[in-house]
Amino acid sequence: MTLHHQHPKILQIIAHEVGHAFFAKMHEHQRPDAGTHITFNCESLSDYKTMVQKFEKPHEPHGYEKGYVEKELCHNPWRASATGFSAGNFAPYPTVAEADAMTIPEQSLRISNFQGDLDFSSIMMYSSDAGAVGGRRTLLRRVPVKVGPKSTNLIVTKATPSKGDCKSIHDTYHATS
Repeated sequence: MTLHHQHPKILQIIAHEVGHAFFAKMHEHQRPDAGTHITFNCESLSDYKTMVQKFEKPHEPHGYEKGYVEKELCHNPWRASATGFSAGNFAPYPTVAEADAMTIPEQSLRISNFQGDLDFSSIMMYSSDAGAVGGRRTLLRRVPVKVGPKSTNLIVTKATPSKGDCKSIHDTYHATS
């Protein structure tokens, strides 16, 4: 019996982490145009309520108003990551124009290693249930796709690189054929 049959998620995780470590790939669901293709349900994250309890304290000197987590942390991957909130691995990065308008230190960062259309088959795409609590969904396709006789808006994690992954690695490293 192969490793894949014993632990099917292991190969997916390894492929994904190799994408980060060796090929400097970023999460496909975090590209600036992701919101046109994917719905990110931040409140489904397992640590969402903890972040609300931690930050939304309007009557305390260093607390924030109600809605701070949804408005600020769920939509800014850098701020979310700085607080230890898992939304840092889910929230789409801003476009260059949006980053220019930000008044935070991260404005100088540019996300530009995304090429072509959003790739739902990428090893760098999280599944719909990634990071979720209680059977909820964090990421969903905006437009369902046909799978067999039914349609679904779920995103399924892949263990092998997609054609788009291979092309972006090839283009990034100027590989010759």
